[in-house]
Amino acid sequence: MPSNLASASEDFKKKNNHSLKLIRAFNLNKEYILGDDAAILREFRIGDSIAWDQFYKAYPDTCGLIFFSRVGFNLQKDKAFVNEMIAYIPDSRGGYIYKMSKNGELWCIDEIFVCGVS
Repeated sequence: MPSNLASASEDFKKKNNHSLKLIRAFNLNKEYILGDDAAILREFRIGDSIAWDQFYKAYPDTCGLIFFSRVGFNLQKDKAFVNEMIAYIPDSRGGYIYKMSKNGELWCIDEIFVCGVS
């Protein structure tokens, strides 16, 4: 791994030893709700179809739950890693790590690594 990616990888690992609470600062074209990871994980235990049924009744147009890691940057702040986990029905999850690079003001996904799908 080139040194600029190595520093991004190290920053990613260091930052994700602890989490931070997100604030509503995203300008998205979709409605979203920020949740507490611990509360969500207590509610959606593996195999708990009742919680999922209630969730989809309350949010019928959702794709499921999406979790993001903190972003790890290289020293130049032009390369990054971020992890995404999607849960959409009992026992079904997908995990991905995105390797990204900054092109002007835009961040582009260079590679996607599948971490786990069930």
